[in-house]
Amino acid sequence: MCWRKIAIVNEESRVAARPLSVVGGADLPEVPGSVPPPHTVRQLLGVRMRAARKAAKLKIADVVERGVVSSQSVLSRIENGHENVTVNEKLIEGLLAFYGVTDPEELRVIRRRVAELEGQSAWWTAHDGLVVGEFADLLYMERAADRITVYESVFVPGVLQVPSYMDAVMTHVCLTPEERERAHKRQQLRKDRQRLLDDEGSRQYTAIIEEAVLLRTVGSRAVMREQLRHLLNLCENRKSVHIRVFPMSAWEQALPMTASVTLLQFPRDRGGQDMLYADTAGSGGSWLREPRGEMVKAALERVREHAWDKRETLKFLDARIAELVDPR
Repeated sequence: MCWRKIAIVNEESRVAARPLSVVGGADLPEVPGSVPPPHTVRQLLGVRMRAARKAAKLKIADVVERGVVSSQSVLSRIENGHENVTVNEKLIEGLLAFYGVTDPEELRVIRRRVAELEGQSAWWTAHDGLVVGEFADLLYMERAADRITVYESVFVPGVLQVPSYMDAVMTHVCLTPEERERAHKRQQLRKDRQRLLDDEGSRQYTAIIEEAVLLRTVGSRAVMREQLRHLLNLCENRKSVHIRVFPMSAWEQALPMTASVTLLQFPRDRGGQDMLYADTAGSGGSWLREPRGEMVKAALERVREHAWDKRETLKFLDARIAELVDPR
């Protein structure tokens, strides 16, 4: 399979360490009913405003001299997506008029970003303090993707976890009531995130799960039976959900480069580019960038090639469930 290149931010955008390809007219794919995190919106808007100014062959000093903005620092902060500057419709419309922006699509996208900053919120904002930084970007971007591929070598992917398995994973190290309360909040966030699979046909979701994950007993034998039966049911009955087991014997042919990685792919006709997100236990997750991104992506493709197909995966799940049946 020929993979499209990972979205890497152009140096011109000065959006340091961001994985969003937003230079030269590109933008995030739209997700009906959802908006990106505010810091991402500011960066997307800033890149477009800088591009519009440069297209008009204007320097920041030229804009300030004509009185369109109050100072060079204000315009610089807008273009760099800083949070310590007020962005509103009147200010942006004044800049667009001064720059001579008339392209309908460009105006539509910029105005949408301004509207997003002026009060709309994402679904995860109800989960107080649990979604920050690049994880918020992931939650938005996976709703925009039309193909998601996840590789997991530690636990069953969160989107596929049943409540009992989820509880065992999240609460086994909780020692205080406060820790248990936070774990329960994280469980609710994960359950809400699982709605990603509710819209049948809107995207293809592939989970490649290392064999050892399914051989380990998490919680109890009963918990693992329930979890494995859920995976088997999804594999058999959901056309848009594809579950594949990566056997331990395949490590000689394919060596994963990270314990947990998510590949997001977007419709070509909407300008989307591939993005990779790696989740690291204990330190959160982050977007992978060059050169590591391409290496991890190539490794993921080899893992996909050597994972069991649907028939072999179902056979393995059936056998593993039978092993976990309590003897009478």
